[in-house]
Amino acid sequence: MSFFSGLAWRIRSVSVDWSLTIAALIALGLASGAFIKSGFGETGPAMGLRLEGVSILTEADRLISSEDFARGAPGWIGGATDESAVGFGGILGRFGGTGGEEAVSRTYEIDPARSHVVISFDLHAIDDWALEEIVVFINGTPVTRRSFSTRPDLMADQMLHVEELAHVDVEMTVDQTSSRHRGFVNGGPATEDQTVHVRITAETPGETLRIGFGSTLAGGIETASWAVDNVQIISTDAPR
Repeated sequence: MSFFSGLAWRIRSVSVDWSLTIAALIALGLASGAFIKSGFGETGPAMGLRLEGVSILTEADRLISSEDFARGAPGWIGGATDESAVGFGGILGRFGGTGGEEAVSRTYEIDPARSHVVISFDLHAIDDWALEEIVVFINGTPVTRRSFSTRPDLMADQMLHVEELAHVDVEMTVDQTSSRHRGFVNGGPATEDQTVHVRITAETPGETLRIGFGSTLAGGIETASWAVDNVQIISTDAPR
């Protein structure tokens, strides 16, 4: 919404209602004054909720890590990065088949004094997928798996499976703006790359947390691949 859309104008005199102008400026100042947490391992209190996907933490939260893979993937086992496709930017990947086993992972030191941990990230299915799966692991245990098809005739058959684990909640949202080719163009012109946003909330498992990924693709990255992006880990006493 435009900054000026909330201001009242007197049509006949074409003068500004200054009481509303001042109120709008105060609201803008409060929003811009909120402390937005970003970077790696930063801690401390903050105010607010969320603005355009950027986390604005409360005093109940502690940001453990935020990674967009624009500067590599330090700490990741089996990890590699790729910045060659403008449509994706920096990504953790690309990867091929792993037999469904965990092949890429990173361990984080989290805050054991906080009751929960919130893990969020994007999964990219690139090029020619035909209902193969990406598997997500926490501390070596499969938590969820999602089948992907980049072929329009199979997209209705995509499935999400969440393991029955106590005190673990999984949310997955399809990025409706992400389809069509964004790079790496393998597999044919009819395929449409897919992206989903994943949010996992779990009770704090201890002092460390390992997040891992694998896939059931059959081979390398020549015809199909996958990648991870925008990984964020938050320890919190107020999961939402």
